[in-house]
Amino acid sequence: MIGDNIVKIRKSKGMSLSLCAKKIGISSGYLSDIENNIKKNPSVKVLNKISFVFEIPISELLSTEEKLDIAMGSLKEIRDTISHYQASKSNVDEIELDAETNLFINKLKKLSKKDRMIVEVLVGQLLKEE
Repeated sequence: MIGDNIVKIRKSKGMSLSLCAKKIGISSGYLSDIENNIKKNPSVKVLNKISFVFEIPISELLSTEEKLDIAMGSLKEIRDTISHYQASKSNVDEIELDAETNLFINKLKKLSKKDRMIVEVLVGQLLKEE
């Protein structure tokens, strides 16, 4: 769990709970709740601060199971976005998309042709698995 990883990393950095909480900008009690998995879903803002203090990417705070949960939870959104992307490539209809989808589509459009093909193949595989 995320709390277990935070404790392990904090201790490996030789930081006390109170010093770590102070550097992150949260209370010691709140950090303790995160570390003890009482607060199981800290905000992305808090995770960003923790990763900044630890000088690691956020992904290192997550367990493999949590990474899989996030990936699977996002699968429907990714499929919808790819569908919108493919429709926008054909310029058949003017499609209204939310800001997050537009941002994702713009990121896809900036990928090289090879990387776009990889994304499309991966999404195709995910769609077949359903």
